[in-house]
Parts: sequence; structure tokens; C-alpha cells
Amino acid sequence: MCVNIPALIEKDGKIAEVKIGKKTIKVFNFIKAKKGDYVYLNGSSIVELIEKGTEKEIIKAYSLKRKKKKKLLN
Repeated sequence: MCVNIPALIEKDGKIAEVKIGKKTIKVFNFIKAKKGDYVYLNGSSIVELIEKGTEKEIIKAYSLKRKKKKKLLN
């Protein structure tokens, strides 16, 4: 099972720079997403644009899941 984490586009173009947490990476931008958009990645490519407003809910849900997992491991 794959889990996609929202990435924020910091620099757009054919090769975009996206931020995931504290990390910034370069990825292929085939869907022409723009700076400030949240997107899903697969490998080193942007595959889907996230609807405005839903990225906060997704990030919050992912953060809660990570906290629960951390508690189980400790």
C-alpha cells in the first residue's frame, strides 16, 4: 500500500521544487501545477493537484497517524 503525503510547490516549471516537511526536492511537473499548490507525488513526478482547502485536513490526519504510530513503537 502506498501513502501519498501532500507536497507544497515552492518553485514551478517543468521541473518543480516541492517541500515535504522540512525537505525540498525537485520533481517533474507534468500537470502544470503552480507555486503555492499542494500536490501528490509518485516517485519523482507530480501526479495530482490537491483541491484547495483539503490539504490542511490531509496533513492533520497524517500527523495524527504518525503520533499514534510513535506511541505504539515506544
